[in-house]
Amino acid sequence: MNRRVETARKNHDERMNEFVGVLNREDCLPGSEVLDEWRFHLELTVKKGGWLAVYKPPAGRNKEYMDFVNELVAVESVEFRNFEGYVCSAGQSDCSSSETGSSSTQTNKVFCVPLEDLYPCTNQPDPEVDGVELANVLDQYRYFRANLWLPWDEEDDNEDWRVAALEPRMQLLYDMEQGLAGCEMCERVRRVFRQAWAAHEDLQSLQDGDALDSVDGSPVSATTRALDEEGVAIRVMQLHQRLDQLRHEFSRLQNPLIRGLMVRQRQRMMQPRLKGQQPWSRLVWPGGPAEQLAKLVGTASLLAGTDQRFKLYPLLALALEEANAGDFVFLAAGEYSTTGSAGLEAGGTIRGIGEEAAVVSGCEAGDVMLNIECQQQRDEAVQFDFVLSNVTLEAYKIEICLLLSAGNVLLENCIIDGGGSHDKDDSVGAMVRANCRLVARNCVFTGFTTGIIAYGGARLELEKCHVKECQYGMQMYKGAELSMKQCVVSECTSHGVYFKWSCDEQENGSTLVAHDFLNTLPGVSVQESDFKAVPLAVQVENVNCGIVYNV
Repeated sequence: MNRRVETARKNHDERMNEFVGVLNREDCLPGSEVLDEWRFHLELTVKKGGWLAVYKPPAGRNKEYMDFVNELVAVESVEFRNFEGYVCSAGQSDCSSSETGSSSTQTNKVFCVPLEDLYPCTNQPDPEVDGVELANVLDQYRYFRANLWLPWDEEDDNEDWRVAALEPRMQLLYDMEQGLAGCEMCERVRRVFRQAWAAHEDLQSLQDGDALDSVDGSPVSATTRALDEEGVAIRVMQLHQRLDQLRHEFSRLQNPLIRGLMVRQRQRMMQPRLKGQQPWSRLVWPGGPAEQLAKLVGTASLLAGTDQRFKLYPLLALALEEANAGDFVFLAAGEYSTTGSAGLEAGGTIRGIGEEAAVVSGCEAGDVMLNIECQQQRDEAVQFDFVLSNVTLEAYKIEICLLLSAGNVLLENCIIDGGGSHDKDDSVGAMVRANCRLVARNCVFTGFTTGIIAYGGARLELEKCHVKECQYGMQMYKGAELSMKQCVVSECTSHGVYFKWSCDEQENGSTLVAHDFLNTLPGVSVQESDFKAVPLAVQVENVNCGIVYNV
């Protein structure tokens, strides 16, 4: 059976017309009745069972049936009430049968999956099933659940959901796709969506599950049960409060007027300094003896220049929010948190000063911890557009710690720590895009799925760096340049360095290579580097009519 699935590419107007067609009631349609309209629409357009699909759950969802991910499954029955489908392996069921609603064999292993995780095949064994139309209907519903529907919508009984939510959210998505919303705002929107559903799922598990029963089934004392009940009640209250906060935040993001003000404010913050105007030096100091403050100011003055304008902050987030491109942010020893690069997105310096380390962590889960997209250099004497020095970044719940999109970036004496997050989800220490040059000196990248990714057109220069405890140490794509000097790559579970570029040859095989082989690859220079416990090999395999080298 052909596994080809239909891929939908639709613009804003096409999507909007589809949703207007599905939610076409003439009277007010509150959020509490929106899912009923979808149930009615799916019952009319989706066959109850007897069709084939590929099971592809999203990356963030818990995959109970790992053996069936990206595999062909047979849909035995669809439960429209819960938007779920009962499926089994395609090899266990004869979908050509016209009988639906029950498994074709008593021994089949049938499991239940969300309807949006099913991608119908174009060619179906049942001639009554139009695979293209079925895929289009499920694509509409999948887009709705992934981008437009939030947990609090179903609680609204007053406003028309199409006016209050559908139209502004579709406009928000359009602005994000066209690059009108800004990178940081896009990250905030995705973060709110993810955190809202995570809080909702936690709340449902506490309200529906028997959280107070003991694990081994033994009786629970009255005192223990009372304490457990109090703990559950507090947690439920906290989750409700968190959902209210996320709801208010998203209401601001989906408001086009407020969103425009936020974008213009961001543009003003990223504007280059006027000619002759000195940048600010912003010192983040949690407090302490006056002698310590005097010493920190003296150190910062030596690094930034005595004619600098200084300002003192208790929190890193406040300093970044007020910073403009080119400013210096100095961190005294301590622990700090941030949700983004804010005013230094277009360039600047973050430097830890003091005898002890300055540790910066992402205070909440997100897509990107620090996003850097430097503008053109305004001062020829400045060698690097963005500098991160003497800082430890703890990106334990972050997908990408450093996203470097443009400019010359320097990392010096830094630790980029993913905390072993690659054990659960994909994570990247530093992602270097085209037209960006990353120079890293005396740095450590550890605990990510991939320590460093460099795309075509990127330049990566590593000196005395250590990449360790990752699944992939580095991933290099066609057109990327790599220079390594006195570096160590160790304890990578898959590959130390992964090279990928295509050519016209059609070969398959693998061979072990010596360290010197790296220097024969285009744009690669490796000197005095050590690959400890990392197998070096060239694996040649046919991928999209090309060759993939895994080193």
